[in-house]
Amino acid sequence: MAVTLFLAESIDECREDSEYVHFDDEIHHIIYIERNKLPVNSEILYSLDPYGIELFDMDKIKQLKNVTSQLIQHNEGDERIVTFLCNLTKLCDIGIKQNKRILSLGD
Repeated sequence: MAVTLFLAESIDECREDSEYVHFDDEIHHIIYIERNKLPVNSEILYSLDPYGIELFDMDKIKQLKNVTSQLIQHNEGDERIVTFLCNLTKLCDIGIKQNKRILSLGD
């Protein structure tokens, strides 16, 4: 049930040599279980379909970046989650800077 987030405009651009962040099952599960304690806008992250595809436009990338910043503060004690969130923040920064979208691709 993992999700990989690629810096891509389409599924054809999703390759191993692309910029990407892997959102593994365990981290997804932890964030989902904690969802009631998280900011409301965190839904953008924990509601990703692990079997589907979602393309984030620039507004959604900015929302995602905002959520990752909030969740980093919420999860300061869990190095694995913070590392994932920092990597996702960097992916968002690259997308914003290069004016590229992020594509969420489930297993």
